[in-house]
Amino acid sequence: MKGFKLLDEGYINEYGHVYEFGKTYHLNGDLRWNYNGFHFCTHIEDTLRYRNKEKGTFVIVEVLASGDIVDGSSVENDYYGYESGYASSEIEIVREVPREEMINIVINSNVIDRVNRLIMSIPLTEEEINLILDRYPK
Repeated sequence: MKGFKLLDEGYINEYGHVYEFGKTYHLNGDLRWNYNGFHFCTHIEDTLRYRNKEKGTFVIVEVLASGDIVDGSSVENDYYGYESGYASSEIEIVREVPREEMINIVINSNVIDRVNRLIMSIPLTEEEINLILDRYPK
């Protein structure tokens, strides 16, 4: 299953694990949403909810999840039903997604709720704002 994962610069997760491109990682222990597993989102903008605003910098990577997969929307959580979050027992880091591509993926989704989540999640440049306004005029 293709998805996206937010990491700190250097491809480091919040627990200090450094990921490498092309390598498949296997879970130790039982897969449990929000406790144990490789978490990712199918909607790229949903990864931004995990951004550490104190650090400021982040990267988003494309991932391929495999093995057992748990749908985060199927369990009780605090994401109010909009998050496209999953956890898997195996994950491969495919590539870094450039910011411009991330913005275009959301804009081209033609789903205004996704665009709104993007707008609320990160500061946008004037150019990025204009791209959105061109696509979604008032």
